[in-house]
Amino acid sequence: MQIRRDGDRVTVSVRAGHLRTAAVVGGAVLGFALFLGVRALGLIPNLNPREEVGADTATWEAAPRLEVGIQGRPARGPDQAPVTIVEFTDYGCPHCRRHAAEVLPALLARYGDTLRYVVRHFPIPALTTNAIGAAAAVECAHQQDRFWEYKEALLRQDDALADELLRSQAEAVGLDMDRFGRCLTDRAARDAVERDILDGWELGVTGTPTFFINGRRFTGRMPLDRMAGYVDLALRR
Repeated sequence: MQIRRDGDRVTVSVRAGHLRTAAVVGGAVLGFALFLGVRALGLIPNLNPREEVGADTATWEAAPRLEVGIQGRPARGPDQAPVTIVEFTDYGCPHCRRHAAEVLPALLARYGDTLRYVVRHFPIPALTTNAIGAAAAVECAHQQDRFWEYKEALLRQDDALADELLRSQAEAVGLDMDRFGRCLTDRAARDAVERDILDGWELGVTGTPTFFINGRRFTGRMPLDRMAGYVDLALRR
């Protein structure tokens, strides 16, 4: 498994010689890692995401434009808003934390009902301790209509996302702890996380945060002015 940091972008790739290390993170993650590795090697034909969905770019017109599913995913803003942003995020990602603290609140305040903001999971176990477990916990909070409160609580934490922290923050935001505990042991939450991961891979997501602004893909944390500029372009179109 190879991890690369380039400014505000973090990417991870899985190679054949490193697939064995995925075994330490459990069955679900192992299956996903093997899936990524097989695709990266080209052993499944016509499924290389960078060939199919285009390379990253910093310009609006050249950015790959893709259909991104949002049904059932946590969202802020009206369904009929003219601009939809979808963020693929990892709850231990420092760039995702900065975006949540510095950019997202200002963006929502500036654009109001003209913007719908959707979040999907893209945990990267090689970068974030207990990444899959944290994403599943956030999914469990979503089932209790506390997604945003719980997500923001986790993103304020600098500590590793250990199970004890996931539970203490769930209690802090007022989740039903019995229901939360049952959800963590149920497959449904992790299935939802894995669907987001696989959809992200199909859309060319390789690092966090990755944003789709009316379907146009941009990877890496962006300052408010740059993201607002993209929203303005989307509104004008």
